[in-house]
Amino acid sequence: MIARLGLLLLLVLVVWFGGSTANAGVEIPSILIYLDDFPGNVIHVAPADADAFSRRLSQPPQIPPRPPVSMPYYNLDSTYWDMALRRSPDDPPVLPDGTYYPDGGYVQTVRQDHDVWLVLDLRQRAMLDRYIRLGKVGALGPHPGALEVLAKAGGAETISVEIGARPLLADAALAFWRLFDGPSLVSFLDPPRPPTGEGGYWISVTAPEGRILQLFYDPATGSLTDALGTETYRGVVPPGALPSPSDGPLQIEQQPPQGSKLWWPVMLGGGVVLLAAAVWLRRRYS
Repeated sequence: MIARLGLLLLLVLVVWFGGSTANAGVEIPSILIYLDDFPGNVIHVAPADADAFSRRLSQPPQIPPRPPVSMPYYNLDSTYWDMALRRSPDDPPVLPDGTYYPDGGYVQTVRQDHDVWLVLDLRQRAMLDRYIRLGKVGALGPHPGALEVLAKAGGAETISVEIGARPLLADAALAFWRLFDGPSLVSFLDPPRPPTGEGGYWISVTAPEGRILQLFYDPATGSLTDALGTETYRGVVPPGALPSPSDGPLQIEQQPPQGSKLWWPVMLGGGVVLLAAAVWLRRRYS
């Protein structure tokens, strides 16, 4: 039995890492959002965000015809629908035309003149909803950068910024976001040119849904470039505007302990019971 469990665990790890490796070479899909009658009426999702949008652990489930959808809805054209719904090369293509219903996360598209439906996960929905919310108030241009989108959302969402492994505190994070006030500063790189990681350090920006945007900061040029090399912000960071990862030790505020100390003997006792059960099973089936 122990051997079977070990074999099953090994199989899961092979599938997991195999799927991750295959997904690493996935083409970045295009995603175009139409917001009729709103200031930002046509928005191209940034390549870095489109790549993150397409990376989920499993393909979106195809659901039965016509789920219970409700207003509002938005037209979303994306090559991702075909990537998500095509199970084999012989499957008929799925058209890029899609209709997104935020309430429920449903997407309606077409294959061979027939409607097909899929449902997005919470992370994908949060990313799309952020673009839609900012586009409806005119906060985004037609081609925003992924970092610009998070900068515009920082006032309404809790978005953390880390320099290396050092989190920026409130005042420093606010100063960082202020660098992106005003006109768009992004330049898109085609083909992508990932940073080499030399002569600078990495900055991580984390959104509430878990989407992490990694950027390389080059102090010599004041530039930020995302890890995929799809977008760059040249000269946006003046010298000394950001702390270095080596600027002294990281101070962590001590938080009061959570929960009662009575849980410790309960957890330790449970661990002993589980270990004893494992030894008994091994002796019985060996």
